[in-house]
Amino acid sequence: MTLRFRHPVVVDGRGLDMTRPAAWVPDGPVPSVFEFAQVSGHAGGLTGIDGRRYSIRILAVLYLGGRIFAEPGSGRPRFGILLRAHPRVRPGRYDVSITGGTLAPLHDVPIHAIPAARIRALGGSLFFVVG
Repeated sequence: MTLRFRHPVVVDGRGLDMTRPAAWVPDGPVPSVFEFAQVSGHAGGLTGIDGRRYSIRILAVLYLGGRIFAEPGSGRPRFGILLRAHPRVRPGRYDVSITGGTLAPLHDVPIHAIPAARIRALGGSLFFVVG
C-alpha cells in the first residue's frame, strides 16, 4: 500500500485566534488525536440542521498547545481539526461524516472559520476543536 501525503498530518494551529471557540465534546467517547490523524486526507461531508450537505476534506490535526492528550471536557480544547469545504460553508453546527474512515459520524459539531490571513498558510478554511 502506498501512502501519499499532500499535507502534513499535524500542523501548528497556535497562531489561530482561539478566543474561546466552542469545543465539540460528544455524549459518548471522544475520538483520540490518533483516530483523527488516521483520517487526515479523507473526504467527507457536513450536514446542516436544514439538511443541506457540503463536501469537505479532513486536512490535518491542529496542534493548539500542550493539552493534546489531556482528558476531554476539562479546560481548554485539546486539539483542532482542519477542514477544506466546497462550496463555501458558513460557520455553525453540523453533523460530520468521514468517507472510508473508522470514525463514526460526529453530531452537532461547532464549525469555525479560519481567519482569512491564515487560510493560505494552513491550506484549510474551517476547523473545529475537540474538547
